Amino acid sequence: NTNFEADFDGDGVPNANDIDSDGDGLTDVVESGGTDANNDGIADGGDSDGDGIPDSADQQSGFGDAGNTDVPTDTDGTGGPNYLDIDSDDDGIVDVIEWQTTTGYVPPSGVDSDGDGLDNTYDDNVNNFGDAGNNDTPTNTDGTDKPDYLDMDSDNDGVSDWVEGWDSNNDNVADVTPSGMDNDGDGLDDAFDNNDNAVNPTNSQTPMDFPNMDGGTIQRDWREANVPDLSIAITINPNQVQGDGVNQKVRIVIEEVLGNPTNGTDIFVSIPVSAKYTLLPYNSGLTQINGLPVVNSSWSFVGTSGGFHYWKYEPPGGVIAAFDATAFGFEMTWNSASQDGTLNLVATIFTGSGGDTNVLNNRDGEVINFNK
Repeated sequence: NTNFEADFDGDGVPNANDIDSDGDGLTDVVESGGTDANNDGIADGGDSDGDGIPDSADQQSGFGDAGNTDVPTDTDGTGGPNYLDIDSDDDGIVDVIEWQTTTGYVPPSGVDSDGDGLDNTYDDNVNNFGDAGNNDTPTNTDGTDKPDYLDMDSDNDGVSDWVEGWDSNNDNVADVTPSGMDNDGDGLDDAFDNNDNAVNPTNSQTPMDFPNMDGGTIQRDWREANVPDLSIAITINPNQVQGDGVNQKVRIVIEEVLGNPTNGTDIFVSIPVSAKYTLLPYNSGLTQINGLPVVNSSWSFVGTSGGFHYWKYEPPGGVIAAFDATAFGFEMTWNSASQDGTLNLVATIFTGSGGDTNVLNNRDGEVINFNK
């Protein structure tokens, strides 16, 4: 920008003196593609020729910088370099949200004590020009390429951040379509911009304003790969027991309910050990129990440890398909020890089984009523 009085973010500090010209908490030297190894917000290197241009950016030894081919990075190619673009990857989610973590997000305070253009919230040196070794490393959710604010698919799940960030009904279609217009020139398409007439680095949003369809974690959809969601259900017949020695038939169903196949990692299910029942030998050839289908050949009884009985899902391939279910069954003999009472027998899916992240539906129980 050749207008030395221009103040892109309207913070009162002209761009020429502003180390964060767009007010997104990221310094211009970083966003423009410069070198700042010590994270102080100032381009590295001395100025050996005394022309005011740091050596790391100066391509001519001698006064001036004739022939300089350094062009500030413009990730989305919309015409505004990243340091003057509040949505550098053009996904409709502003940079100040994307470079921070979901749970660690802090909005700008509106205070800049040293007048260097970097808000105190992000400035580790609020009393002097520059940023004194800022340790705020931009978030890189997938860890494979660019940080989220420059990555159109932050979780690397094959669905763009635009879709996952703006799909509020989980139909895999963004509810907001870019208009191709940017009335205020802040780099955020007008279709997503809550104020088309002024630069607003936060867009009056926080991470919590974006969809989280599975609800299993606090993570927003654009930062959460398409993971499976396993639910469990247990049925026991009979669940009313009179005396000892009664054989009960137990059926456990595990279903993928979110529409994403499991990832091939182990799937374990457990029930607690109790003196009130004894498991009968597991029948791997069982195909029906309580009149309902089971596939015991896809499950194995692992054993008993730490107060729990364990089963493992291990068919060929080891994957539960999207919206598919699998079930196994077993029998146990009741030992009431001449008592009356109830027992809530709870079946649990191990956390992380098959890539599952939602633990809210990983447990189900059925109450057994028993009498002498």
